[in-house]
Amino acid sequence: MFHKVAPQQAQDDSGAVVRVIDREHVEWLKGPMSAIVEVDFGRDVGVFCSTLVCFVSSVEIKESSIPDKALIIDQIVAGLEAMGSKVELCE
Repeated sequence: MFHKVAPQQAQDDSGAVVRVIDREHVEWLKGPMSAIVEVDFGRDVGVFCSTLVCFVSSVEIKESSIPDKALIIDQIVAGLEAMGSKVELCE
């Protein structure tokens, strides 16, 4: 379960962090892994799932498994919701 730890950052009990980078991007961090996804902040937050890019220690992973990507997107959504946003998944 995510909880808000800063104005634009949430963290869960396992150590995963979701934070707003800028008006168009949200970052997910957990250990050496990270991911960035494009978003659209409006009345609701649109998360563009197909733009998810995963990294290990700053090196892009071109082929993340679909279950891994789905888990990361789920955690990004949970983090944004913990920050008080209503989230909509977009393609």
